[in-house]
Amino acid sequence: MRDAPPAEAKERLSVGTHGPEGYHKARDRRNRPIRGLWVRNGRYYARLAVPDPKGGKVRTRRIPLEGAQTAAQAVEQLNALKLARKQNDMPITTRTPRIESLVEEYIKTPTGKKKGTRDKERYNLQMWSRHIGSIRVDRLTASDILRVREARLRQGISNRTANLDIIALRQLLKWAKLHGHLRSLPTDEISALLTETKKRPLPTAREIAALCRAARRVSRNGRQFADYVLLMAYSGCRRNEALRIRWMHVSFAHRHLIIFKKTKNSKSRDIPLHPKLERLLRRMHRSRAPDSVWLFPSPQRGRNDRRTKSFEATFKAALAASGILEGRGLPPRAKRASRKGGKDLPAADLVRQPSAPPSPEPAFDADMDDDEASDDDEGFHLHDLRHYFISHCVMSGIDFMTIADWVGHQDGGRLIGQVYGHLADGHSRRQATRVSFAH
Repeated sequence: MRDAPPAEAKERLSVGTHGPEGYHKARDRRNRPIRGLWVRNGRYYARLAVPDPKGGKVRTRRIPLEGAQTAAQAVEQLNALKLARKQNDMPITTRTPRIESLVEEYIKTPTGKKKGTRDKERYNLQMWSRHIGSIRVDRLTASDILRVREARLRQGISNRTANLDIIALRQLLKWAKLHGHLRSLPTDEISALLTETKKRPLPTAREIAALCRAARRVSRNGRQFADYVLLMAYSGCRRNEALRIRWMHVSFAHRHLIIFKKTKNSKSRDIPLHPKLERLLRRMHRSRAPDSVWLFPSPQRGRNDRRTKSFEATFKAALAASGILEGRGLPPRAKRASRKGGKDLPAADLVRQPSAPPSPEPAFDADMDDDEASDDDEGFHLHDLRHYFISHCVMSGIDFMTIADWVGHQDGGRLIGQVYGHLADGHSRRQATRVSFAH
């Protein structure tokens, strides 16, 4: 026979009391009170002393026992809670914040992440807040997350973007778990979508030379931009890393270039000066601006000696004029950058200051690999110059660990072996001719 809360409790609870007086001791078949078990409105509650996840203090709480229809079932759940308390695996017993409130609090919390990373994370989390913001974080389920992901995929986002959405949400939920709002992450039940990594063609020497020539034609800042392009192609520097280099970081005596502090992983590294990189830096040193410590000073630096913040406007104009995209069978960009435009490079910064002596025309060595580009490209990006450097290091037989050290990877070369170790098609064909079955 099904156990039920006592009749007098039902009669009293029917008046709709919600305070402590609304709770009554649960009783067994022989009408004896069950220790730690209470009833209100026909629902069983466990009364336990549990630690507060925020402050560590022990507090007595009444925990609703979901699905318990009889006293026997309620006792079983009560014992399970006691075991979980002993193993420090208690479920969340306090009211947790809604996702929208959690997002706001998380965004305001200082972290060690860079501004660009935080901006992308904020954009993703605000999207989640719009879709599931009203759900309390401990009630969020994998099905709620999948429902949003499926809706976004129907809107046309790529699998990679959907995976990045989940990663941003996972960071938020990890933070919530750290603050005692969660015991487990619903994102752990969700597998990443398969993504197809598009093969990016290796920039060729002809393309890089064409980009440098076009820059000198379309911008007064073109010579400096050409040096910037060659430096990235010969050193594997990231875009912003190259812009932050000072002449004090270049040592011709010790034949190395120091990429200092503000790198992607906030660690300095040394790049040895191979012959082509050394020739480039010596030529730049001979024609450097005498009143600046930067390799790439801003033409409008004034007395503060500011560095150039971006070559984006010059790059867009040079790429449009170089014919690189047309040579790859791609349509030219609909909107070409103005010679004196660009959101991150003021028009004045395209004007060279007379204090900087003219630099001889930079030339890109034609003896570097000049294989044809593949047809499945979607454009030319400055980061491709980093791919160019790493790939040519691989093709030169340099071990992955050494290359990883030069370019600032912290995984001992694993990523280079998996991603950056792609070789130019022509080099791969040449290597195929060395295969022998003589034995």
